[in-house]
Amino acid sequence: MRLSSDDSHHFEILRIIGHSYYGGADVQECLQVAAALIPGDDESWYQEWHALAERVQATAGASLARGHRRSASKAFLRAAGYHLIADFYLHGDPDDPRILASNRASRYCFMAAAEGLDYDIVRVEIPFEATTLPAYVVKRPGLVGRRPTLVCHSGFDGTKEEIAIFPGMAAAERGYVVIVFEGPGQGEVVREKRLMFRPDWQNVVSPIIDYAISRDDVDASKIALMGISLGGVLAPIAAAHEHRLRALICNGGLYSFHEIVRARYPEELPDEEVLRVQLREAMKTNTVLRWSSNHGRYVFGYTSLHDYFERIKPFEASSADQIRCATLVLDAEHEGFFAGQPQKLYDRLTCSKTFMNFTVAEAAGAHCQAGAEGIGGQKIFDWLDETMQVT
Repeated sequence: MRLSSDDSHHFEILRIIGHSYYGGADVQECLQVAAALIPGDDESWYQEWHALAERVQATAGASLARGHRRSASKAFLRAAGYHLIADFYLHGDPDDPRILASNRASRYCFMAAAEGLDYDIVRVEIPFEATTLPAYVVKRPGLVGRRPTLVCHSGFDGTKEEIAIFPGMAAAERGYVVIVFEGPGQGEVVREKRLMFRPDWQNVVSPIIDYAISRDDVDASKIALMGISLGGVLAPIAAAHEHRLRALICNGGLYSFHEIVRARYPEELPDEEVLRVQLREAMKTNTVLRWSSNHGRYVFGYTSLHDYFERIKPFEASSADQIRCATLVLDAEHEGFFAGQPQKLYDRLTCSKTFMNFTVAEAAGAHCQAGAEGIGGQKIFDWLDETMQVT
């Protein structure tokens, strides 16, 4: 089923609908927005999702005012999901005030939801160089003792609120302590602190592991790291240096970010001014190219496309052969962003490794199991339970 004639809109709608499995969206609400969207129109995208987010947030407030905590929490969680997707195509103008407003509204709604959900959710600030990184700890109420732990971060465009829903809740309901965080280039870290992506991701992850092992509910011998989307190269970069991990999940696997970005542009690059004119023209009709270029500038801070290509060269899992922990590399039959990359990463690994391909036949053939959080969680956490010997 096509949710939009625009390929980018189709995927992002599927992505947000998928969160309905854990209550982060409702199907009919999303389908009504999908029907109202103008394909390829960035302003239409913002207006429709923002209006839905505001409406659902208002219903949450009304339920809370009447003392219906459970109903309010469920609605706040959906509103958090809609707010976080609303600003998706606005990043061509980094100073657009709606970017910060949407992210802040998503965070507010997520924490408002937390008080009435079936999970203990706490926001923490983890020391990182001269600042802190924001994170949520998500776990099932009533856990006793030290538990296996999943540390998880997203990638190019995701937020900790999104991954707290999935895979966070999927792991928490299975008894894991879950720590989802944002590093430079992600979520509120890039929006509020203007910290851009950096290739030494081990220096981002290690403080999170330090924090994890300092907790009295974490089993330091059973810590897994999952990186999602662009995180599929960031996480293995980290794991090549961070050897306190029992398991690594690359969802989806990515060997070289430079390769997939560079493939969108002509083999022989013209000078910057000509390239800029060509890109501006192509972006008028190509939503994926427009979004990826605009968002890439927002989260990497590049000044020119030639500069961008140079900056992203180090985002490569060239040291993957130094990873020691058991590693799961995920692929998808209709992988629309990283085609061929999961296999490249897998082939580089010398540790205990597993390759898992999600297929159309099991209704999970899109990038990072978009729209298929049920089967995604089932297969991923069956593997993780067995690998970390969790009972």
